[in-house]
Amino acid sequence: MLLPGAPAPGEIDGLAVILVDATADGVSAGFLAPLTPHEAAQWWTRSLGQSQPRTWIAEHSGEIVGCVRLVPAAYPADPHRADVVKLLVRTDHRGHGHGRDLMATLEEHAAATGRWLLTLTTETGRPAETIYERWGWRRYGHLADHAAGPDGVPKATTFFAKRLTAPRA
Repeated sequence: MLLPGAPAPGEIDGLAVILVDATADGVSAGFLAPLTPHEAAQWWTRSLGQSQPRTWIAEHSGEIVGCVRLVPAAYPADPHRADVVKLLVRTDHRGHGHGRDLMATLEEHAAATGRWLLTLTTETGRPAETIYERWGWRRYGHLADHAAGPDGVPKATTFFAKRLTAPRA
Protein backbone atom coordinates (compact mmCIF):
# COMPACT_ATOMS: atom_id res chain seq x y z
CA MET A 1 0.00 0.00 0.00
CA LEU A 2 1.35 3.42 -0.98
CA LEU A 3 1.22 5.85 1.93
CA PRO A 4 -0.31 9.25 1.27
CA GLY A 5 1.59 12.45 2.05
CA ALA A 6 0.01 12.69 5.51
CA PRO A 7 -0.02 9.28 7.18
CA ALA A 8 -2.22 8.47 10.14
CA PRO A 9 -0.64 8.35 13.63
CA GLY A 10 -1.00 4.56 13.69
CA GLU A 11 1.01 4.32 10.48
CA ILE A 12 3.79 6.45 12.00
CA ASP A 13 3.82 4.20 15.07
CA GLY A 14 3.98 1.07 12.91
CA LEU A 15 6.84 2.46 10.85
CA ALA A 16 8.65 3.47 14.05
CA VAL A 17 8.41 -0.13 15.32
CA ILE A 18 10.00 -1.38 12.09
CA LEU A 19 12.87 1.12 12.31
CA VAL A 20 13.54 0.38 15.98
CA ASP A 21 13.44 -3.37 15.24
CA ALA A 22 15.87 -3.06 12.30
CA THR A 23 18.29 -0.93 14.31
CA ALA A 24 18.20 -3.37 17.22
CA ASP A 25 18.91 -6.19 14.73
CA GLY A 26 22.07 -4.42 13.57
CA VAL A 27 20.73 -3.21 10.23
CA SER A 28 22.62 -0.18 8.97
CA ALA A 29 19.58 2.01 8.28
CA GLY A 30 21.12 5.34 9.28
CA PHE A 31 20.46 5.23 13.03
CA LEU A 32 22.49 4.49 16.13
CA ALA A 33 21.37 2.05 18.82
CA PRO A 34 19.53 2.26 21.01
CA LEU A 35 16.87 3.98 18.89
CA THR A 36 13.74 4.85 20.84
CA PRO A 37 10.23 4.58 19.36
CA HIS A 38 9.83 8.34 19.93
CA GLU A 39 12.99 9.16 17.95
CA ALA A 40 11.95 6.81 15.16
CA ALA A 41 8.44 8.32 15.03
CA GLN A 42 9.89 11.83 14.87
CA TRP A 43 12.11 10.82 11.94
CA TRP A 44 9.20 9.23 10.07
CA THR A 45 6.97 12.25 10.71
CA ARG A 46 9.58 14.60 9.22
CA SER A 47 10.48 12.25 6.39
CA LEU A 48 6.91 11.51 5.30
CA GLY A 49 6.21 15.23 5.18
CA GLN A 50 8.52 15.58 2.16
CA SER A 51 6.86 15.65 -1.24
CA GLN A 52 9.19 13.50 -3.37
CA PRO A 53 9.95 10.18 -1.70
CA ARG A 54 7.18 7.61 -2.00
CA THR A 55 6.71 5.08 0.80
CA TRP A 56 5.00 1.70 0.58
CA ILE A 57 4.06 -0.49 3.52
CA ALA A 58 3.35 -4.18 3.93
CA GLU A 59 0.65 -5.19 6.38
CA HIS A 60 -0.20 -8.44 8.09
CA SER A 61 -3.29 -8.83 10.28
CA GLY A 62 -3.69 -5.06 10.42
CA GLU A 63 -0.11 -4.37 11.51
CA ILE A 64 2.60 -2.69 9.46
CA VAL A 65 5.36 -5.26 9.06
CA GLY A 66 7.50 -3.76 6.30
CA CYS A 67 8.28 -0.67 4.27
CA VAL A 68 10.31 0.61 1.34
CA ARG A 69 10.91 4.07 -0.12
CA LEU A 70 11.63 5.39 -3.62
CA VAL A 71 13.60 8.65 -3.75
CA PRO A 72 13.71 10.21 -7.24
CA ALA A 73 17.01 11.76 -8.33
CA ALA A 74 16.94 15.49 -7.64
CA TYR A 75 18.57 16.88 -10.78
CA PRO A 76 16.72 17.74 -14.01
CA ALA A 77 19.24 15.73 -16.05
CA ASP A 78 18.34 12.54 -14.17
CA PRO A 79 14.58 12.02 -14.57
CA HIS A 80 15.23 8.31 -15.23
CA ARG A 81 16.93 7.53 -11.91
CA ALA A 82 15.82 6.89 -8.33
CA ASP A 83 17.23 5.43 -5.13
CA VAL A 84 15.60 2.64 -3.17
CA VAL A 85 15.94 3.19 0.58
CA LYS A 86 14.61 1.74 3.83
CA LEU A 87 13.56 -1.68 2.59
CA LEU A 88 12.86 -2.99 6.08
CA VAL A 89 10.81 -5.95 7.30
CA ARG A 90 10.21 -6.66 10.97
CA THR A 91 12.38 -9.54 12.16
CA ASP A 92 9.31 -11.55 13.19
CA HIS A 93 7.89 -11.32 9.65
CA ARG A 94 10.98 -11.98 7.53
CA GLY A 95 10.92 -14.89 5.12
CA HIS A 96 7.25 -14.50 4.17
CA GLY A 97 7.70 -12.50 0.95
CA HIS A 98 6.92 -9.04 2.31
CA GLY A 99 10.23 -7.57 1.11
CA ARG A 100 9.88 -9.15 -2.32
CA ASP A 101 6.31 -7.87 -2.66
CA LEU A 102 7.29 -4.37 -1.54
CA MET A 103 10.16 -4.26 -4.02
CA ALA A 104 8.00 -5.55 -6.87
CA THR A 105 5.41 -2.85 -6.18
CA LEU A 106 8.10 -0.16 -5.99
CA GLU A 107 9.70 -1.33 -9.24
CA GLU A 108 6.34 -1.36 -11.02
CA HIS A 109 5.67 2.21 -9.88
CA ALA A 110 9.18 3.34 -10.81
CA ALA A 111 8.91 1.92 -14.33
CA ALA A 112 5.43 3.42 -14.81
CA THR A 113 6.73 6.87 -13.84
CA GLY A 114 9.85 6.73 -16.05
CA ARG A 115 12.33 5.87 -13.30
CA TRP A 116 13.95 2.93 -15.05
CA LEU A 117 17.40 2.98 -13.42
CA LEU A 118 17.32 2.23 -9.69
CA THR A 119 20.16 2.14 -7.18
CA LEU A 120 20.45 1.03 -3.58
CA THR A 121 23.08 0.33 -0.95
CA THR A 122 23.37 -2.29 1.75
CA GLU A 123 25.90 -3.22 4.36
CA THR A 124 28.44 -5.64 2.95
CA GLY A 125 28.11 -9.14 4.34
CA ARG A 126 24.45 -8.87 5.38
CA PRO A 127 21.87 -11.36 4.00
CA ALA A 128 20.34 -8.54 1.93
CA GLU A 129 23.21 -8.79 -0.57
CA THR A 130 22.16 -12.30 -1.62
CA ILE A 131 18.49 -11.35 -1.66
CA TYR A 132 19.06 -8.36 -3.96
CA GLU A 133 21.08 -10.50 -6.37
CA ARG A 134 18.31 -13.11 -6.41
CA TRP A 135 15.87 -10.31 -7.31
CA GLY A 136 17.96 -9.28 -10.33
CA TRP A 137 20.02 -6.45 -8.85
CA ARG A 138 23.64 -6.09 -10.03
CA ARG A 139 26.56 -5.18 -7.76
CA TYR A 140 28.50 -2.25 -9.14
CA GLY A 141 30.72 -1.21 -6.27
CA HIS A 142 32.00 -1.62 -2.78
CA LEU A 143 33.29 1.01 -0.37
CA ALA A 144 34.90 0.37 2.99
CA ASP A 145 33.81 2.53 5.94
CA HIS A 146 30.93 4.08 3.96
CA ALA A 147 28.28 4.23 6.71
CA ALA A 148 28.22 3.50 10.41
CA GLY A 149 26.14 0.65 11.70
CA PRO A 150 23.88 0.99 14.73
CA ASP A 151 26.97 0.45 16.90
CA GLY A 152 28.58 3.61 15.48
CA VAL A 153 31.39 1.69 13.77
CA PRO A 154 31.90 2.47 10.05
CA LYS A 155 30.94 -0.51 7.88
CA ALA A 156 31.60 -1.48 4.28
CA THR A 157 28.78 -0.85 1.82
CA THR A 158 27.87 -2.68 -1.38
CA PHE A 159 26.23 -0.69 -4.17
CA PHE A 160 23.58 -2.24 -6.41
CA ALA A 161 21.72 -1.10 -9.55
CA LYS A 162 18.81 -2.43 -11.53
CA ARG A 163 17.67 -1.37 -15.00
CA LEU A 164 13.92 -1.86 -15.33
CA THR A 165 13.63 -1.09 -19.05
CA ALA A 166 15.95 -0.42 -21.95
CA PRO A 167 17.31 3.12 -22.20
CA ARG A 168 15.49 5.49 -24.47
CA ALA A 169 17.16 6.59 -27.69
